[in-house]
Amino acid sequence: MKKKVIFSVIFVLIILSIIVAIILLKENNKVESISKYNNPIVPEGFHKVDTENAKWEMVNGEVADWNKGLVIEDDLGNQFVWVPMDLANIHYDEESIKDKDVYDINNLDKTIEEENQILKYGGFYVARYEAGVPNELQEILSNIDENTNNILGIPVSKAGIRPWNYISYSNALKNAQNMYKDSTSVKSGLLTQRQVQAIGYWISQAGYDVENAKEWGNYSNVNFSFTGLYSEDHGKTYQYAENKDKKIYNMILGTGITERNMANNIYDFVGNLQEYLYARNCDAFGGYYDNVSFYSYGALLSSLTPNNQTGFRVVLYIE
Repeated sequence: MKKKVIFSVIFVLIILSIIVAIILLKENNKVESISKYNNPIVPEGFHKVDTENAKWEMVNGEVADWNKGLVIEDDLGNQFVWVPMDLANIHYDEESIKDKDVYDINNLDKTIEEENQILKYGGFYVARYEAGVPNELQEILSNIDENTNNILGIPVSKAGIRPWNYISYSNALKNAQNMYKDSTSVKSGLLTQRQVQAIGYWISQAGYDVENAKEWGNYSNVNFSFTGLYSEDHGKTYQYAENKDKKIYNMILGTGITERNMANNIYDFVGNLQEYLYARNCDAFGGYYDNVSFYSYGALLSSLTPNNQTGFRVVLYIE
């Protein structure tokens, strides 16, 4: 009997020790909030940029245009847009997003980095533009294929640049991660499924149709005018034009060259090139320029190897 009592006491103490350890572990891993969705932090090495659509003016303790696509820029001119995650009021929670019926939210990949960004900073920064080719490739406007493009390099997020296609998933991932490899304030990578889901929901709340994005994306059977670089041969050669009509024809456009294809200060989120996602099954999103039937920001990726349809976009992780 005495042994049973001793055993029971020891058992209870062990259980209590485990409970205390779990509580302490949770406390140690708790993410401390640093900034809010409506007053975002600007990481070291970046500065605020006022645009026609969103300005950084403070009103009553918050940035007045916090929900319109605030822009920051690094010292090299690369621009990123603030995606607010107002969990309490705008309901960027899993159930609200799940109602959109674009993805099964329960099967979306999550990373510690993306979770911590939301909890710690109230949102995240995404590249304003599709990844443009690095400086050393920007003068190459002909004879473009995987031999010229499927290389390691530092992408840019700037307007009017040749978008970086003919690149494999593995090299796109490495290049996205290497964009800020020497920075002590931010890391970078490819967008995740959940981040794209949040961006799509945020944009939809601003009135953009993300399920039928024909009216604000570059697809084969839409027409509008633009000024900038374009390709009529699936990205093998590019030329420049002013006020050119993009008629019902397959054209890849330079990054961010028409306001028509912008939503909440993010350019070419749909159409133009589909974009690789960081995921178990390496999905892409956004549709692409020669598609005539699929206009949603969701997409199924047909290949991880270099091709004319697929590029990528960078997301920031503040340290």
